[in-house]
Amino acid sequence: MKVSDKLSVWGALLFSGLPATAANILWTTSPAVDTTEVNNTGLGQWAYAFNSSLTGNVTVNGVTFTYLNTGGAGGPMADANALTPGFQRFGTTSYGEASDAFYLGPNTQLNQILDGLTWGGNNQFQLNGLTPGTSYIVQLFSSDDRATQASRVLDIDSSWSTPNGSRQLENIDYTAGGAWTDPAARLKIFTGTFTANGPTQEIQTLIDDGNNGQIDLNAIQLRIVPEPAAGSCLFAAAGILGIWRRRKPA
Repeated sequence: MKVSDKLSVWGALLFSGLPATAANILWTTSPAVDTTEVNNTGLGQWAYAFNSSLTGNVTVNGVTFTYLNTGGAGGPMADANALTPGFQRFGTTSYGEASDAFYLGPNTQLNQILDGLTWGGNNQFQLNGLTPGTSYIVQLFSSDDRATQASRVLDIDSSWSTPNGSRQLENIDYTAGGAWTDPAARLKIFTGTFTANGPTQEIQTLIDDGNNGQIDLNAIQLRIVPEPAAGSCLFAAAGILGIWRRRKPA
Protein backbone atom coordinates (compact mmCIF):
# COMPACT_ATOMS: atom_id res chain seq x y z
CA MET A 1 0.00 0.00 0.00
CA LYS A 2 1.32 3.46 -0.93
CA VAL A 3 2.08 5.97 1.83
CA SER A 4 -0.72 8.25 0.56
CA ASP A 5 -3.21 5.37 0.71
CA LYS A 6 -2.16 4.53 4.26
CA LEU A 7 -2.61 8.18 5.28
CA SER A 8 -6.07 8.21 3.70
CA VAL A 9 -7.11 5.08 5.64
CA TRP A 10 -5.78 6.42 8.95
CA GLY A 11 -7.37 9.78 8.26
CA ALA A 12 -10.76 8.15 7.63
CA LEU A 13 -10.48 6.17 10.86
CA LEU A 14 -9.52 9.30 12.79
CA PHE A 15 -12.40 11.37 11.42
CA SER A 16 -14.95 8.58 11.95
CA GLY A 17 -13.92 8.34 15.60
CA LEU A 18 -14.57 12.02 16.29
CA PRO A 19 -17.93 13.26 17.57
CA ALA A 20 -20.11 14.28 14.64
CA THR A 21 -20.86 17.94 14.22
CA ALA A 22 -24.06 19.41 12.84
CA ALA A 23 -23.61 22.58 10.83
CA ASN A 24 -26.85 23.92 9.43
CA ILE A 25 -27.63 22.52 5.96
CA LEU A 26 -29.78 24.50 3.54
CA TRP A 27 -31.82 21.97 1.52
CA THR A 28 -33.42 22.30 -1.89
CA THR A 29 -35.39 19.57 -3.66
CA SER A 30 -36.08 18.38 -7.21
CA PRO A 31 -38.16 15.58 -8.82
CA ALA A 32 -35.51 13.62 -10.83
CA VAL A 33 -36.82 14.55 -14.27
CA ASP A 34 -33.79 16.28 -15.80
CA THR A 35 -30.19 15.07 -15.84
CA THR A 36 -29.09 18.60 -14.91
CA GLU A 37 -30.52 18.00 -11.44
CA VAL A 38 -27.29 16.10 -10.73
CA ASN A 39 -25.04 18.90 -9.48
CA ASN A 40 -21.68 19.11 -11.28
CA THR A 41 -20.41 22.46 -9.98
CA GLY A 42 -17.31 22.91 -7.88
CA LEU A 43 -14.91 20.07 -7.08
CA GLY A 44 -16.25 16.54 -6.66
CA GLN A 45 -15.05 14.71 -3.55
CA TRP A 46 -16.79 11.38 -4.06
CA ALA A 47 -20.00 9.96 -5.55
CA TYR A 48 -21.55 6.54 -4.89
CA ALA A 49 -24.48 4.73 -6.52
CA PHE A 50 -25.76 1.69 -4.65
CA ASN A 51 -26.71 -1.38 -6.67
CA SER A 52 -26.58 -5.10 -5.91
CA SER A 53 -26.04 -6.15 -9.53
CA LEU A 54 -23.84 -3.49 -11.19
CA THR A 55 -20.12 -2.77 -10.79
CA GLY A 56 -17.73 -0.17 -12.13
CA ASN A 57 -18.61 3.47 -12.74
CA VAL A 58 -21.35 5.48 -14.43
CA THR A 59 -21.23 9.15 -15.39
CA VAL A 60 -24.36 11.32 -15.20
CA ASN A 61 -24.21 15.02 -16.10
CA GLY A 62 -20.42 14.96 -15.80
CA VAL A 63 -20.41 13.33 -12.34
CA THR A 64 -18.86 9.85 -12.13
CA PHE A 65 -20.56 7.59 -9.59
CA THR A 66 -18.94 4.38 -8.34
CA TYR A 67 -21.36 1.46 -8.16
CA LEU A 68 -21.31 -0.25 -4.77
CA ASN A 69 -23.05 -3.31 -3.40
CA THR A 70 -22.88 -2.50 0.29
CA GLY A 71 -23.76 -5.64 2.13
CA GLY A 72 -25.80 -7.55 -0.44
CA ALA A 73 -28.43 -9.53 1.40
CA GLY A 74 -27.40 -8.02 4.71
CA GLY A 75 -23.80 -7.53 5.80
CA PRO A 76 -22.16 -5.72 8.72
CA MET A 77 -22.45 -1.96 8.49
CA ALA A 78 -18.74 -1.65 9.26
CA ASP A 79 -17.94 -3.59 6.09
CA ALA A 80 -20.28 -1.40 4.07
CA ASN A 81 -18.70 1.78 5.43
CA ALA A 82 -15.25 0.54 4.43
CA LEU A 83 -16.43 0.71 0.81
CA THR A 84 -17.56 4.35 1.06
CA PRO A 85 -14.70 6.58 2.24
CA GLY A 86 -16.12 9.92 3.33
CA PHE A 87 -19.60 8.51 3.97
CA GLN A 88 -20.56 6.56 7.09
CA ARG A 89 -23.77 4.96 8.29
CA PHE A 90 -24.49 3.85 11.83
CA GLY A 91 -26.35 0.64 12.55
CA THR A 92 -25.93 -3.10 12.37
CA THR A 93 -26.58 -4.27 8.82
CA SER A 94 -26.79 -2.90 5.29
CA TYR A 95 -28.86 -4.20 2.41
CA GLY A 96 -28.25 -3.62 -1.29
CA GLU A 97 -30.90 -4.13 -3.96
CA ALA A 98 -31.60 -3.53 -7.65
CA SER A 99 -34.98 -3.19 -9.35
CA ASP A 100 -36.38 -1.54 -12.46
CA ALA A 101 -39.27 -0.42 -10.22
CA PHE A 102 -37.18 1.82 -7.93
CA TYR A 103 -37.32 4.60 -10.53
CA LEU A 104 -40.18 4.71 -13.02
CA GLY A 105 -39.39 8.19 -14.29
CA PRO A 106 -38.68 9.29 -17.84
CA ASN A 107 -34.94 9.95 -17.69
CA THR A 108 -32.75 7.05 -18.83
CA GLN A 109 -29.57 8.70 -17.54
CA LEU A 110 -30.99 9.14 -14.03
CA ASN A 111 -32.29 5.59 -14.27
CA GLN A 112 -28.66 4.44 -14.07
CA ILE A 113 -28.21 5.74 -10.51
CA LEU A 114 -31.79 5.42 -9.22
CA ASP A 115 -32.61 1.78 -10.00
CA GLY A 116 -30.45 0.44 -7.19
CA LEU A 117 -30.47 1.30 -3.50
CA THR A 118 -29.14 0.52 -0.07
CA TRP A 119 -31.01 0.52 3.21
CA GLY A 120 -30.72 -0.85 6.74
CA GLY A 121 -29.27 0.16 10.07
CA ASN A 122 -30.82 3.33 11.40
CA ASN A 123 -31.32 6.92 10.28
CA GLN A 124 -27.93 8.45 11.12
CA PHE A 125 -25.46 9.35 8.36
CA GLN A 126 -22.11 11.07 8.75
CA LEU A 127 -19.88 12.84 6.23
CA ASN A 128 -16.19 12.46 7.10
CA GLY A 129 -12.92 14.13 6.16
CA LEU A 130 -14.33 17.65 5.87
CA THR A 131 -12.24 20.82 6.10
CA PRO A 132 -13.67 23.27 8.65
CA GLY A 133 -14.63 26.57 7.05
CA THR A 134 -15.06 25.00 3.62
CA SER A 135 -18.46 25.11 1.91
CA TYR A 136 -19.87 21.87 0.52
CA ILE A 137 -22.74 20.55 -1.60
CA VAL A 138 -24.19 17.16 -0.65
CA GLN A 139 -26.80 15.41 -2.80
CA LEU A 140 -28.96 12.53 -1.63
CA PHE A 141 -30.92 10.55 -4.23
CA SER A 142 -33.95 8.67 -2.92
CA SER A 143 -36.51 6.97 -5.15
CA ASP A 144 -38.58 3.84 -4.54
CA ASP A 145 -41.52 3.77 -6.91
CA ARG A 146 -42.71 0.26 -6.06
CA ALA A 147 -46.45 0.14 -5.45
CA THR A 148 -45.83 -1.28 -1.97
CA GLN A 149 -44.12 1.98 -0.92
CA ALA A 150 -46.95 4.36 -1.83
CA SER A 151 -47.66 5.48 1.75
CA ARG A 152 -44.07 6.26 2.75
CA VAL A 153 -42.74 9.77 3.26
CA LEU A 154 -39.25 11.07 4.00
CA ASP A 155 -37.74 13.41 6.63
CA ILE A 156 -34.25 14.94 6.40
CA ASP A 157 -32.32 17.11 8.86
CA SER A 158 -28.73 18.19 9.50
CA SER A 159 -28.81 17.03 13.13
CA TRP A 160 -29.44 13.57 14.54
CA SER A 161 -31.24 14.98 17.55
CA THR A 162 -33.92 17.02 15.76
CA PRO A 163 -37.34 15.69 16.88
CA ASN A 164 -40.23 14.99 14.56
CA GLY A 165 -42.19 18.15 13.90
CA SER A 166 -39.17 20.43 13.64
CA ARG A 167 -36.98 18.75 11.02
CA GLN A 168 -35.80 20.72 8.01
CA LEU A 169 -37.64 18.54 5.48
CA GLU A 170 -40.67 16.54 6.63
CA ASN A 171 -43.23 14.28 5.00
CA ILE A 172 -41.65 14.48 1.54
CA ASP A 173 -43.38 12.30 -1.05
CA TYR A 174 -40.42 10.52 -2.67
CA THR A 175 -42.23 7.52 -4.17
CA ALA A 176 -44.68 7.31 -7.06
CA GLY A 177 -46.05 4.12 -5.57
CA GLY A 178 -46.43 2.63 -9.05
CA ALA A 179 -46.98 4.38 -12.36
CA TRP A 180 -45.12 7.68 -12.80
CA THR A 181 -47.60 10.55 -12.65
CA ASP A 182 -47.26 14.22 -11.75
CA PRO A 183 -43.49 14.03 -11.16
CA ALA A 184 -43.24 17.60 -9.87
CA ALA A 185 -45.13 16.56 -6.74
CA ARG A 186 -42.62 13.82 -5.94
CA LEU A 187 -39.20 14.95 -4.81
CA LYS A 188 -36.34 12.50 -5.27
CA ILE A 189 -33.13 14.55 -5.28
CA PHE A 190 -32.19 16.46 -2.13
CA THR A 191 -29.39 19.02 -2.45
CA GLY A 192 -27.87 20.51 0.68
CA THR A 193 -25.28 23.27 1.05
CA PHE A 194 -23.36 23.91 4.26
CA THR A 195 -20.11 25.26 5.64
CA ALA A 196 -18.30 22.64 7.70
CA ASN A 197 -17.68 23.56 11.33
CA GLY A 198 -15.65 20.40 11.95
CA PRO A 199 -14.22 17.35 10.15
CA THR A 200 -17.60 15.58 10.24
CA GLN A 201 -21.21 16.44 9.48
CA GLU A 202 -24.41 14.79 10.70
CA ILE A 203 -27.35 14.03 8.43
CA GLN A 204 -30.58 12.50 9.71
CA THR A 205 -32.78 10.61 7.25
CA LEU A 206 -36.00 9.00 8.38
CA ILE A 207 -38.66 7.06 6.51
CA ASP A 208 -41.91 7.85 8.28
CA ASP A 209 -44.09 4.78 7.87
CA GLY A 210 -44.49 3.85 11.52
CA ASN A 211 -41.22 1.92 11.54
CA ASN A 212 -38.79 4.86 11.63
CA GLY A 213 -36.68 3.21 8.96
CA GLN A 214 -33.59 4.36 7.13
CA ILE A 215 -33.82 6.18 3.81
CA ASP A 216 -33.98 4.22 0.56
CA LEU A 217 -30.67 5.64 -0.66
CA ASN A 218 -30.00 5.24 -4.37
CA ALA A 219 -26.93 7.46 -4.59
CA ILE A 220 -25.03 10.21 -2.79
CA GLN A 221 -22.33 12.68 -3.74
CA LEU A 222 -20.25 15.39 -2.03
CA ARG A 223 -18.73 18.43 -3.74
CA ILE A 224 -16.80 21.50 -2.65
CA VAL A 225 -18.71 24.66 -3.51
CA PRO A 226 -16.93 26.75 -6.16
CA GLU A 227 -15.47 29.98 -4.85
CA PRO A 228 -16.66 32.90 -7.01
CA ALA A 229 -14.16 35.19 -5.35
CA ALA A 230 -11.32 33.50 -7.22
CA GLY A 231 -12.94 34.19 -10.57
CA SER A 232 -13.74 37.75 -9.56
CA CYS A 233 -10.10 38.34 -8.65
CA LEU A 234 -8.99 37.06 -12.04
CA PHE A 235 -11.43 39.34 -13.86
CA ALA A 236 -10.32 42.27 -11.72
CA ALA A 237 -6.66 41.52 -12.40
CA ALA A 238 -7.35 41.28 -16.13
CA GLY A 239 -9.13 44.64 -16.04
CA ILE A 240 -6.28 46.32 -14.19
CA LEU A 241 -3.76 44.82 -16.63
CA GLY A 242 -5.81 46.13 -19.56
CA ILE A 243 -5.90 49.64 -18.10
CA TRP A 244 -2.16 49.55 -17.45
CA ARG A 245 -1.47 48.48 -21.02
CA ARG A 246 -3.68 51.25 -22.44
CA ARG A 247 -1.93 53.89 -20.33
CA LYS A 248 1.59 52.65 -21.02
CA PRO A 249 3.38 55.00 -23.46
CA ALA A 250 4.01 53.56 -26.91
